[in-house]
Amino acid sequence: MRGHRVRKAAGCIFVLLLFVFIICLTGCHFGRNDSKLSIHVLAIGQGDAILLQREGEFALIDTGDIEHRAVLKQYLSDRGVHTLRAVIITHPHADHLGGMYIVCKDFRVQQVYDNGVTTGENSYLEYQKEMQRHWIPRQTVHAGEDIDILPGVIFHVLSDAKSVESTEGKRNLNNTSLAGRLEYGRFSMFFTGDAEKEEELAMLQRKEPVRSTLLKVGHHGSRTSTCAQFLRAVRPKAAIISAGPGNSYHLPHEVTIHKLKKAGSRIFRTDRDGTVCIITDGNRVNIIREIQ
Repeated sequence: MRGHRVRKAAGCIFVLLLFVFIICLTGCHFGRNDSKLSIHVLAIGQGDAILLQREGEFALIDTGDIEHRAVLKQYLSDRGVHTLRAVIITHPHADHLGGMYIVCKDFRVQQVYDNGVTTGENSYLEYQKEMQRHWIPRQTVHAGEDIDILPGVIFHVLSDAKSVESTEGKRNLNNTSLAGRLEYGRFSMFFTGDAEKEEELAMLQRKEPVRSTLLKVGHHGSRTSTCAQFLRAVRPKAAIISAGPGNSYHLPHEVTIHKLKKAGSRIFRTDRDGTVCIITDGNRVNIIREIQ
């Protein structure tokens, strides 16, 4: 992995990245490819932050919660991030956009994409303020649109803020999540934000192309997400859950874990495995745990 570091302690060498899992998509071997796509699902507590890298360019999907800003900054800095080509904020909850203050302050952000939903929460108001302060271009995206997130890497938006009808005049912000399929070569990964069963079923009813190599499990492994119908349609070879160790929500829920196991998906979870790194040349996929 490019930029991978080996630390020495007490005369011993500890390798931080341990091989775990290989997925073959085509049966061919790795070619002479110096521009693999790497996806880092960060161990950032009870929140989502995913760093993407290819050809020396970087992007983020969500930025974690306010209390883990320092962790996010350190992780990006350690990997030589100075500029982010794109940041996608899936929906305006603090555990997804709370890190934007530090991102805007300490890194150059070329473009932000979000679902256009506004709230009166302090975390959202700060997000809005920082975007304006740093003159960062911001675009609302909708289902059916594509985001050119990195060179040769496309994020197909398959669900947005209008995909699920609000009930009794109340809007479930989780079901406004920008959900979609990231594609690079033959590799694909489905990102859900905090989409719940209603948003998942709405995508299936619209016959969206959800089948993907990997799945970033919705809503931190809550039982309200990853319904059986959606899981059968995605058919992921592996599933990654972002959750904080010993979190008060007791996530991921045992029901979700059972469904993933029944579907035959290999499970990775940041509360136990640390940051989960995915490396692909578009044909084969390595999934590795980052041991702290």
